[in-house]
Amino acid sequence: MVDLKSEYRGRIKEKAEHQQRAAERERREAAEQSNLEKIVRSIDGVSEKLDRQTDENVPEKKSERRWHRAEVIGLWAAAAVGVIAICVASSDAEHQRTEMHGQLEAMKSQLAVMQTQTRPWMKGDFRVLSVSKDERGQLNLQFAQRMINIGNYPAPISFIGAVFMPDPGVKLAETERELCKTQGVSSWKNFLKGPVNVAFPNEWTHWEQGSAIVPPNLIADWQKDVLEEKNIKEGDPKPDWISRIPLVYVGCITYGAQATADAAIHQTGFVFYLPGRLTCRRAVQ
Repeated sequence: MVDLKSEYRGRIKEKAEHQQRAAERERREAAEQSNLEKIVRSIDGVSEKLDRQTDENVPEKKSERRWHRAEVIGLWAAAAVGVIAICVASSDAEHQRTEMHGQLEAMKSQLAVMQTQTRPWMKGDFRVLSVSKDERGQLNLQFAQRMINIGNYPAPISFIGAVFMPDPGVKLAETERELCKTQGVSSWKNFLKGPVNVAFPNEWTHWEQGSAIVPPNLIADWQKDVLEEKNIKEGDPKPDWISRIPLVYVGCITYGAQATADAAIHQTGFVFYLPGRLTCRRAVQ
């Protein structure tokens, strides 16, 4: 995928180009309107001058007056033709700009499809093997995880950066993005120092087992936030459900098509809801 900074700069550039085109169109229309007003004023001036110079009471000047009127009518006809030509030209130019913009958008879409088809794309699979709670209130977890490359290009480096925590609710998406940044992109160079384990297309990696903890203070903070949301004040009876902690395993799979420090880094965010519901996000880079 195109990285977020490049996409942002592209959108800013596209917006600036759109504003520039709009400003040019307004300047052109203002100039056309000004030219039209000048034509009308010129014609009106000619008509007034003719009226002042013509003596309506002299019979021999009737023929001359008719010629003057014909000249005025001819000038108005020429002005009308000019206005029509200006409108047609403006409409054609706008139509061409619209067509070019549509072609550009189509090319961008085709490029995005090509980039998607020629890159790795990782997804994860997770299992919680056991959950226990010690005398301090700390949760201890044993889990296993593996990955599969569903893209069309090998990924020489791929790793998972995630944590177990109580479900933060509406802050879940923000938490995922922050973890992708702190445990994904920032760890890329460290993983380059280790052995390369290529993830080939349509092949699962081996199951890897690990352990994790959820400290008591994190649980206490979650309980406090939930009680405040439910408007349950300190000293009020605590509901039974407050001791049932909804855990999530949230983070990112970070990977790239090349095992170099300047390689394009891709990430697929995910949320694994215990006991087993997995939600994969779209790649953030």
